[in-house]
Amino acid sequence: MNWFKRLLNFRKKPTFVLIHGFGIRTINEYDFLVNIYNQRKYHIYCPKLFDPLDEGDDNWKDWLQRAEDCIAMATSKSDNIYLVGYSMGGVIATYLSTKYQVKKLILLAPAFEYINLSNATTLLTSFVKNDPPVKKTEMPTNFFPEFMNLVNELRDSAKEVSVPTLIFQGSDDKTISPKVAKKYYKLLPIEEKRLLTIEGATHRLIDDTCSKNIIVNLIDAFMENKL
Repeated sequence: MNWFKRLLNFRKKPTFVLIHGFGIRTINEYDFLVNIYNQRKYHIYCPKLFDPLDEGDDNWKDWLQRAEDCIAMATSKSDNIYLVGYSMGGVIATYLSTKYQVKKLILLAPAFEYINLSNATTLLTSFVKNDPPVKKTEMPTNFFPEFMNLVNELRDSAKEVSVPTLIFQGSDDKTISPKVAKKYYKLLPIEEKRLLTIEGATHRLIDDTCSKNIIVNLIDAFMENKL
């Protein structure tokens, strides 16, 4: 029966599914969190949604499918999944939380809204430019409409969320207005939800020195039902 106990322990072990945002760093956005939770021997899945070096990889439905394939694999192996989404990934994670069995949902500066096409293009171009460690300095311009199509199609899933949800937002976020997090927090039809605004933090919450360690501590508290 030792194999059965090992299987049960494997399925109960904390598992993170990390959905990255719109930018040339893709999965490298999560390096800080991955390093910390790898040291704790957590299971971690972090799908790469698109290839910013491939201009032909410009279909948001393909991006979503890659995220779905990843969480489907994770849920087949674990009963203890924490779904994390950053920026555009927050919109995707919200949608996935309504389709797959996850324990809790964690959103980092979710990009549920942009003001208009001109604003979105300006902000996103500024956001992804000169973004290490990828040498290419700009996202393909044909990716921008796909970002907006994805947001338009998936953001209403916030009204269907049924799992405990924690939202982090930086007070100095110049990419996505903090008002967006407040608006969609109110739309979540659940009682167990928290919106935490970190003073002085920017859109880059898990890179920002004033917020990244705070976020880890609060994620831990959220996982342990202490928040």
